[in-house]
Amino acid sequence: MPPAGPPSGPAGRKKLLVLVIVAILVVAGLSAVAYLVIFGNPSPPPPPPPGPTLDHISVSIQGGTAGVDQGSILTLGARAIDTDGLDQTANTTFRWFATPANGVQVRQSGAANVVQVFGARPGSVSVYANGTLENSTVEGSAVVTVNPVSFQVTSSQAFPEVGNGFSITVKAVRPDSSVSDTYRGTVGFTSDDPNAVLPSNYPYTIGDVGSHIFNNVIVN
Repeated sequence: MPPAGPPSGPAGRKKLLVLVIVAILVVAGLSAVAYLVIFGNPSPPPPPPPGPTLDHISVSIQGGTAGVDQGSILTLGARAIDTDGLDQTANTTFRWFATPANGVQVRQSGAANVVQVFGARPGSVSVYANGTLENSTVEGSAVVTVNPVSFQVTSSQAFPEVGNGFSITVKAVRPDSSVSDTYRGTVGFTSDDPNAVLPSNYPYTIGDVGSHIFNNVIVN
């Protein structure tokens, strides 16, 4: 016996309309669920991998010698190595200082990881390089020994005549009397003769190689 069709007449059309509306609502609901599943709020992206972390700072002395004469200059350099063994010197911020602070003058060179150390006072000085990369900070150091230097003064005349000019030679010498040919300090002059004509303060240059002649010195 064939299945009965929808009743004819207004009642049949109403039932068919209800079935169609229910079917549309069900399909629309499934579409909404699919939309929420497929196009819902995305999960946040994974955090970026952590940046490099410094492991150590190595400080080296140019020429390999840890000694510098008082009034002379020594060059130091620093390298920053991360925990993976990679050189991070170019990406690291450096800060230099010395202990005791009055033992040397730390002078910045062209590159941040290179400094010149000027020997100010005799003794042992620790020079530190503090390096910062991302959120990591480490420190390295080197010990520098500042050797004492004194002045040796000789006159062009053993007995200068009053009122006549003469010359004096001033050498920067080490305790063993050898000339400190790298001396870059400044020499000044005083006399117990209040009327003496003395040279002005003079900063030694690389061309002096530790010795300089001063002319036209006069005592009265």
